[in-house]
Amino acid sequence: GYLDWSSGNLILRGASNAERLRIASDGKIGIGDTNPARNLVVKTSGQSDILIESGNSNYSQLIFGDSDAEFRGSVSYNHNGDTMQLYTAGSERLRITSSGELLVGRTTKANDQNTLVVSGPSPSDAYDNQIFLEGDETTGSSNTGGALTFGGHDGANHRNWANIYGMKENGT
Repeated sequence: GYLDWSSGNLILRGASNAERLRIASDGKIGIGDTNPARNLVVKTSGQSDILIESGNSNYSQLIFGDSDAEFRGSVSYNHNGDTMQLYTAGSERLRITSSGELLVGRTTKANDQNTLVVSGPSPSDAYDNQIFLEGDETTGSSNTGGALTFGGHDGANHRNWANIYGMKENGT
């Protein structure tokens, strides 16, 4: 391979003169993309993989920030606990464990039987709750609102077993 400097673009070429990497004159980087529309574009003809690997640690992360602060959020992998974590404003907000539990607002399960645990303000009031279910309607008409469904399988089909509805009785 070789480097090619043309039209203000820095291009890394591989076998058969094929372009592998481009740093465009505006600073955008394209890997497998000859005209990157974003700051970093990765295109492949098959499966896309981006590996973030820590060389001497058991912790890898993708960090998000802006011009006002060095750190705003991250997606992290912890090898010791074998968990994925999502952080915002420096605090862990969501964790997925190696056995598939989804923990929201906490870092450990409430007990050994739960696979989804959501923690929030307590005691709750009319506006601050652990779970808020809202329909996507905007009319405010009757029979609109949120619903929670409990379901299962009858051997042939998925079925709803029970529902809890929070619906409006009328338009007012």
